[in-house]
Amino acid sequence: MSRVPKTPFAIGLFLNSLGEGLRYKAVLETGRNWGVTYDILENIPSVEEVLLANPFKVKAIAYAFLKTDTVDATTLAHLLRVNYIPKVYVPPKEVRVIKYLIRHRTFLVAIKTRIKNRIHIILERNHILTPQVTDLFGQEGRRFMENVILPETERYLLSKHLRFLEYLEREIKESSDLIKEELRENEGIRLLKTIPGIGDVFASLIALEIYDINRFSDYRKLWSYSGLVPSTYASGKRVYHGRLIKYCNKWLRWAFVEAAHTSIRSSLYFAQYYDSV
Repeated sequence: MSRVPKTPFAIGLFLNSLGEGLRYKAVLETGRNWGVTYDILENIPSVEEVLLANPFKVKAIAYAFLKTDTVDATTLAHLLRVNYIPKVYVPPKEVRVIKYLIRHRTFLVAIKTRIKNRIHIILERNHILTPQVTDLFGQEGRRFMENVILPETERYLLSKHLRFLEYLEREIKESSDLIKEELRENEGIRLLKTIPGIGDVFASLIALEIYDINRFSDYRKLWSYSGLVPSTYASGKRVYHGRLIKYCNKWLRWAFVEAAHTSIRSSLYFAQYYDSV
């Protein structure tokens, strides 16, 4: 076994050195940058299939006390040889690219929320009473913060935070417009938006994260994939249910949970159901 640089030329050269005219299958585990290697392998002519393995299921199938890159690679090769790879679904490249764009927008929104919280802290520690407005970050609230009297250093910090907030809002709008343009003909998004609590952003995220609903044999598989089922522990005749399962699609779980809270405020049916539970 030898190490090969992660470049198309180096991998292609290595495969050619094994013999001309041979066809290969490749397997790799999910990780931080699995997409880079996956794309390289997918574009090499002699590689006829690339599989993505679930590392948690691989560990359950073939547990090893010694865990190194060599051991992992050998284990994956043996599982591939006997067609026993616990596969992870991989959507087409163009879908993955749009997913990254949606996740980028979500990342920007999370930063925006943190900046708003920091602005509240600046005002509170200087004992500033904010005006009675619906949104402190609306037009009237912005005018108040731009003119509020603060010590020099605190004034500097507040101005920088407000400027950063304006920048994030522009970036979020640009990302949103691009996502809407890319997905304007997506029928799944149109259908998802008919559900109370699911708007443009959540509909786009859910549609792209699921992509092909037919890959789930039944609705329970989708529940599990989305992380919306409790963990289960069984011992003898007793069964215990705990927190939501840990290993899932965290983006889907976040979208569904947030949309559920929104649906309570926008739908009488969901509000009554929530109260009954």
